[in-house]
This record gives sequence, C-alpha cells and structure tokens, in this order.
Amino acid sequence: GNTIGLHQARAEYFALMGDFKQAIQQLEFAKRRANNNFQLASRIDARQQEIIAQERAVKDMMN
Repeated sequence: GNTIGLHQARAEYFALMGDFKQAIQQLEFAKRRANNNFQLASRIDARQQEIIAQERAVKDMMN
C-alpha cells in the first residue's frame, strides 16, 4: 500500500486538529520511508517545516 501517503494524510489530519507534535512525527515516519526518493523526501521535509512554523505561530498567539 501507500504507506508514505498514509503518514502524510495522518499528518494533515493532526495538523488540522492542532496536534502539531503528532503531525511532525507522522511526517518523520513518511520521510524515513521516502529516503530513496529525494524529491518526495524534500516535499515532506518542506511540509514539516511549514507545520513547525504553524505551531510556533499558534504558540506566539497564545502568549
């Protein structure tokens, strides 16, 4: 099956629910599985960075 896609979908779900740590973790799993596909791993990494920035923005708003 498409395990990488599954992890990516889970990451998007967790990000939407505000569970950024779990979203980042799911993308980490996806990235490990995509290690032989540089383009895909790069896209996953970029999304991970976006979620980290989103998490930071939410934390800043709460302070």
